[in-house]
Amino acid sequence: MLAVAGSYKLYNQSMAILGDDFDKWYKRQKKNIRLSIGGKKVLALSNTIYGCLAYERMDEAKPLIDRFKMIIAKNDVPIYKYLCFSHMLSFDEKNGDISNAGNYLSEMYSSLTSGKFPANLKTKFMNIFEYSKSEVEFYTKTPEQLRTVDKRIAEQLNISSKLCVSNLDITAIQTGYPLLMYYYNTGLSYAILGDVQGASQYLGYIASDGTEYPIVKRVNKYIATGDINILLSKMP
Repeated sequence: MLAVAGSYKLYNQSMAILGDDFDKWYKRQKKNIRLSIGGKKVLALSNTIYGCLAYERMDEAKPLIDRFKMIIAKNDVPIYKYLCFSHMLSFDEKNGDISNAGNYLSEMYSSLTSGKFPANLKTKFMNIFEYSKSEVEFYTKTPEQLRTVDKRIAEQLNISSKLCVSNLDITAIQTGYPLLMYYYNTGLSYAILGDVQGASQYLGYIASDGTEYPIVKRVNKYIATGDINILLSKMP
C-alpha cells in the first residue's frame, strides 16, 4: 500500500510541472508510460496526450494518439474509447479541421451510454461531452452570427463551460489547464455577447496565470489589441 501511495504521489508531482516546463514534464511522462502497465499506462498515455495538446505540440501528440488508437482496437473499454476519441477531436480542432467532429462525438456518446461506462463518472463526462458539442458548434460560426441569429450557441457554450468548471476538483494538480480552457471559452463567449465585465473577469484570470500555454499568450495578445479573432483563431 505504501508503494502504491508513494508512486501515486510521485506521479502527481510529475504532472505538477506541466505548466512550468513542458520539455521536463514530457520527458518524465514518457518514462511513466514506459514503466506503467494496464490501466495506469492508459492513464499516463492519456494525460501525456492532453499535455501535448495543451501546448499545441502536435508532433509529439500524434504518435501518442496513434498508440491510444491501437489500445482501443484491442480493448473494448468504453472509458478508454471516450478518452481516445476526445483526444482525436481536440487534435483535429487545434489543426483547424472539424470535418470528422461529428464522427468523434458520436463515438464519444456511444461510449458514454454504454452500460460498461463507470457509473460514478457518467454525469461528469456527459457534461464534458455537451461542452465539446457546444464548442464545435460555436467555432463554426462568425462573431456576427454568434451575436445575432446564433446567439443561443454562444450562450450555451458559456453555460457548458461554467458547468464543467463546477465539476473540477480545484485541489487537484491536473486541474490547471482544464480550468484555463473552460475560462477561455467562458470569457470568449462573454466577449462575443458584449458582456465586458464577464469577459474581463475570466480572461483576466488567464492573462495573469503566468504559464507558457499558448492560450495564455493569445489572451494577452487579445487584451492588448481588442481583436476577437485572436481568440477565435484556434480552439483551446
